[in-house]
Amino acid sequence: MSVDGGTALSASAGDVVDFPNSPGVVIDWIVPKNMLSSAMGVFLGFAGSIGGESPSASTTNSREQVKVPADTRPVEFPLEYPRYEVSRNRLARQIVSEAIRRYRQPDGYEGYLVEAAWQLEQIGKDAWPILAEIARARIPECEYFLADMIRAEGVSLTEQLSVLRAAARNPDANVRSRLLELASELPLDLKHKIVSVLASHQTQDDALDRARDYQHQLVS
Repeated sequence: MSVDGGTALSASAGDVVDFPNSPGVVIDWIVPKNMLSSAMGVFLGFAGSIGGESPSASTTNSREQVKVPADTRPVEFPLEYPRYEVSRNRLARQIVSEAIRRYRQPDGYEGYLVEAAWQLEQIGKDAWPILAEIARARIPECEYFLADMIRAEGVSLTEQLSVLRAAARNPDANVRSRLLELASELPLDLKHKIVSVLASHQTQDDALDRARDYQHQLVS
């Protein structure tokens, strides 16, 4: 981040800018360059008039570059900023990718996935495409997004059935066990179909045994 003669070269969320007489100001949102340049020019002119020196002299002495590491940079598509038309689908995809990346690090933990699932719930139906991809990819992290898949609104039953069937075929026993736990929230017809897929999985494990027991309860 640099400031020179009232011109902002760039500004991103989390960047730290050292203004004259007010160092260490943190940018909490993304601001278009032309708007930041204008605002900073006014501020520097005001600061220079108070200090009795020209803006260029003041900024030359305090010029400094601060870099934010890429892996700690926050999401750069704030929905609340009116100048940006953000794809909520793109945001959901970015949230999931970052959560899975961090979870798979040596020091990663499930809290990243729990938080990502909550954020997708807030996004709503625009998060459905990435939820469908998660289910069809059959990755173990799918377990944390099953509730979003089951409680999704604005999705046809046909599409929901297709996605949940893919999740029911996940090779990870934890994913299938969790899906079985959440099956009680499904409409009866959809529940029967999903439990049937779970009960016919080819892997002999505890998840399969529980699914068969539940299927027996449904038909008895």
